[in-house]
Amino acid sequence: MFVGLLFSESDDRPLGGAAREVPCANVLRFGGAALPPGAQPAGICTREGWQDLHYRAEFRMPRADVRDWLARAYPDAPAPETEFCADEDADLCLVLGDAEGLPEGVAADTVQVSVVHEDAGTARVRFTAFTM
Repeated sequence: MFVGLLFSESDDRPLGGAAREVPCANVLRFGGAALPPGAQPAGICTREGWQDLHYRAEFRMPRADVRDWLARAYPDAPAPETEFCADEDADLCLVLGDAEGLPEGVAADTVQVSVVHEDAGTARVRFTAFTM
């Protein structure tokens, strides 16, 4: 019966774990944050994994509010970087872990935020939170 349960999922992984759409608010909550006021989804938000979890959200928000939103969400975090971001097209990025500003009690082990300035008023935010 157990083997049948393992293979009953519709994805092609024996133990499941394929990306599934979830509410964007759940993605940010997993990473210890909340969607900022004025945020608009830019694609689907997903949860992927079985043992280790990987959440992704992408949204647009007012460009002028990005730094304040990050500071409110992660008050103990270092300042966001403007250079050496993993996403080459990022104008701003932040990587957090237990020792780098993640609040206690957050489910994720690591949070990565990548921000692209689309125009003078809009930023596209890629938010990733995962366990290891």
